Formats: sequence, C-alpha cells, structure tokens
Amino acid sequence: MTRHWLPPLVVALLLNASLVGGWPVSEALAAMERREVLSDTGLRVVNLGPQGGELHVKLSEDGVALLRAPATGESPRRLGLVIADVQLVHPGAYFAVYLNLPKGTAPDFTSIYYVGNIALFGPAQHTAHGTPGSEFMFDVTDTVRALQERGKWRDDFTLTFVRDGQRAAAPAPNEPPVFLRVGRILLIQF
Repeated sequence: MTRHWLPPLVVALLLNASLVGGWPVSEALAAMERREVLSDTGLRVVNLGPQGGELHVKLSEDGVALLRAPATGESPRRLGLVIADVQLVHPGAYFAVYLNLPKGTAPDFTSIYYVGNIALFGPAQHTAHGTPGSEFMFDVTDTVRALQERGKWRDDFTLTFVRDGQRAAAPAPNEPPVFLRVGRILLIQF
C-alpha cells in the first residue's frame, strides 16, 4: 500500500498523548505507522461562501477495499477526516460539516451525518500561494459505520459545509462572496 504525506495536524494529534486519549507516545507512533490514506483530493481549492458548499470525494481503490472489509478485533481502527489548508478569507462565519447529507435534508447537528464545525477567528489570512492554512481533523468512525449499516455509504462521499449551521437561500446584501477557502480533504485510517 502506498504511503502518503500527512498534514502536520495529523502527526501532532498522533504524537501528542493528551490529544489522543492519553495514549503513550509509543502507541501513538505505532498508530502513525499503521495509518492508511483512503482518500486524498490533493490540492483542490473550494470556496465556502454565504451558502456554504459541497465537495465530492472519491475513495482510492485501497480505501474502498479497507472500508468494505468487516471491522475485526477488540478496537477497530479509527477513521479520520482531515480538512486541510483552510484559510480565513473573511471573518464572521463558522461552517458545520456533514458527511453524505442527503439532498433536501435539513442540516441537524444531532443527525448521523454531522461531523463537526470549522471556525477560524481573527483577521483574514493573506497567505502566499502554496502556503498551507489551518487543519482540522474529525474522528468519523461512528458516522461512517452508521452510514454503512444503513446502506448509505458508497465508494465516494460528499462533504456538505453549512454556514452557521443553517442553509441560506441567498446571500444577504453586501455579504462577502467567500468566508473560508478549503484546499485539501483526506480520509485516513489509523
């Protein structure tokens, strides 16, 4: 299986015992060695504006095979969704992230589709081309397993970004066209 570059946040999470449930460093290092990249969009910019946005992601062949295999053992491997190279373009919004939210379904943070929130605060970032932005990692193991049990998991998935937790019918007057810019999505197993 091919090994891929992991964003610094993933490495930091796996190495920092206080952030990974108190794992001893040796276990965190072992987890980092066991990780597999199931999907990587590469650098692909998605602008998130007043109406949020969607991103369709295809699993690698290895990712499809790993997710189709039944979970075994006392503690099955975890799945992490990494949203990388996130840049704040205009302050004033957070985005709820949903995995495979069906079309026409109202966003609900108590649903199986909800992953978490992305929020950056402070002044807008004017980063040079190629300069990475912030990174967010969410444990989506329970979400993916629930979707699999309901037959709602495919060999690709859709991330839906909903501004301030609610879908907007149209941008408000004088509202900026972009709040956040997302550059890369990875699904990893560790």
